Amino acid sequence: MIGESNPHSGYARVSLLDAKKDTVYVSLVDFYSKYPEKAIRIMTPEMPEDNYTLLIEVTGIMPVWTDKTKAVYGSDNSFVTVDSIYYF
Repeated sequence: MIGESNPHSGYARVSLLDAKKDTVYVSLVDFYSKYPEKAIRIMTPEMPEDNYTLLIEVTGIMPVWTDKTKAVYGSDNSFVTVDSIYYF
């Protein structure tokens, strides 16, 4: 999956379900970065040939942190931007 990370983004939960709708893979993917950048956000492990359902869920989690002066850094929202999905 290719997507954009930027200062307005948060985390996505990415899951793969098999043909029986059983979850066979799940990962939390970080879409936050200080500057905009498009890149590969996740590559799943090789899976047996089957029909899969890809779920991309916006978690609503915004990565933020503070320094010793209590200045707040991090995302100002929880967007997830997916540009392309490739499978082979």
